[in-house]
Amino acid sequence: GKADLLVTANLSRLGFWDGFSMTVHGEYNFGNSVNGRGGVLIPVNSALNFPGIEGADAYDLSSIYFVQEFGEASTVAFGKINMIDMVQGKRPFLGGAGIDGFWNLTFVAPPTGTVPAYLLGALSTVRTEHATYRLWVYDPASYVNELSLADAFEDGVTVRGSIQWPVTIAGRRGSQGLTALYSSQD
Repeated sequence: GKADLLVTANLSRLGFWDGFSMTVHGEYNFGNSVNGRGGVLIPVNSALNFPGIEGADAYDLSSIYFVQEFGEASTVAFGKINMIDMVQGKRPFLGGAGIDGFWNLTFVAPPTGTVPAYLLGALSTVRTEHATYRLWVYDPASYVNELSLADAFEDGVTVRGSIQWPVTIAGRRGSQGLTALYSSQD
């Protein structure tokens, strides 16, 4: 099973810093998992794969991050960010964190090998009428079950930029995108 506690505090609504919010997400896994059985390469139960299932690996503060909004079109998020949470509800077949939709990691947050499940870094987004631009700078090491900043960016840095624009093909609306990534990790 899985127990979650997700808290987001919008500090501007509390009368503090305009456009500033903080998110904390705690997770605890318990019981048995089918992950690793049968020789599969991609976890079949994503909810129990992160943060883990045994001992101290079974619980984690998977997100502790801050977001600054600049109007309605631009944001910057920084801190420890659970990237599986970022996929929640974005597309019909993706998201759900292995709880509210498909369980297999391929549908929860497609594994690219370039973005850790929990990362430490900054993610910026700028939305315009014609495209959405994103620039991410993060530690290439996974921060699953890691709260210490002592080894931050010890393995290098990853810079990821993307652009996504709307398209209509045969009367159906969708989008196309281009992503480029550089990492100094060995």
